[in-house]
Amino acid sequence: MDKASTATPDMRAISRAQIHCRHEVGSHILIECLTISVVIAVRDDERTIQRAIRSALNQSSPASEVIVVDDMSVDATKQRVLELMSDRVVVVDGEGRGASAARNAGIRRASGAWIAFLDGDDYWEPEFLELARRRIYSSPDAVACFGAATPINEAGRVVGRGWMPEVVTLEDLVSGRISHSTSATLVRHDAVTGCGGFFEGLDRAVEDVDLWLRLAAIGSCIGLPQAASLYEIHPERDRVRSVDVLAEIQHDYEMMIDRFATTGAPPALVRRGRAITRARIARHWLGADKPAYSRAQARSSLRTLPTREGFVALVLASMPRTLREATSRLMRRHRARGLHRGV
Repeated sequence: MDKASTATPDMRAISRAQIHCRHEVGSHILIECLTISVVIAVRDDERTIQRAIRSALNQSSPASEVIVVDDMSVDATKQRVLELMSDRVVVVDGEGRGASAARNAGIRRASGAWIAFLDGDDYWEPEFLELARRRIYSSPDAVACFGAATPINEAGRVVGRGWMPEVVTLEDLVSGRISHSTSATLVRHDAVTGCGGFFEGLDRAVEDVDLWLRLAAIGSCIGLPQAASLYEIHPERDRVRSVDVLAEIQHDYEMMIDRFATTGAPPALVRRGRAITRARIARHWLGADKPAYSRAQARSSLRTLPTREGFVALVLASMPRTLREATSRLMRRHRARGLHRGV
């Protein structure tokens, strides 16, 4: 793949251009002025890739282009993509080096002032980009926009609720106060290129969080409260993760925090981030029914800094399996009742 260019547009110049557009055009055309490239990095998602592409193409406020990076799929993903080829769909052949490298290839190919990411097993409601454009125009200096996202299972059933504040701080990202999805995130092209794109040394987990932290360190971030992005969760796949795979995920989480510590962030924030990160690692181990590993990570989290997340992780990992499963079922029922009531 071509090397990423080190030359980036002036961020203030883009902001001034957006402000000028706001003053010179009517409200209907206003949201169309900002160009957005969609980047879909995909590998072996033949079941869902057409759903993702169609959702990107069928937006009420269209993207300039939909770039699909096929990361050397071994199933029929590439064929499914080619079946939807149009003048707005661009196919890029990845090198099989993982999601970070595939997304970076898409970023290099993109021409839009902003880039919206979408995974091959996720999709958008038709109004997603229109809502995002309106939110971005209200904050022309922002470098990233995080949208609320709705989790669904593989059958397409909603299993949770998305929430996002209108302003997203570095502390929100580090402390885990928000639940963000790559498929509901847009970044300013010059900003993401300027900070080096996705770090390709992380590919089992948190390569997205690593980038969001670096972006939040250089500019303001905004939130899109309306949930118009849906992302698939795969609990059954997570349950069969091997110890080796989980150890790699744990390594990536720790590396992400180590990298964050080098950005000049306040030591207290780095410490909190490390504690929260280890509590999340504990939940990964528990999701794969490895309670001993989970307890070790939860205790490590609490030694780093006592937090609610670390305490909850330790309590869950210390429960007998039958009680833990019953608690999980109760939590799912409570969440479902909240969805039914719309609260």
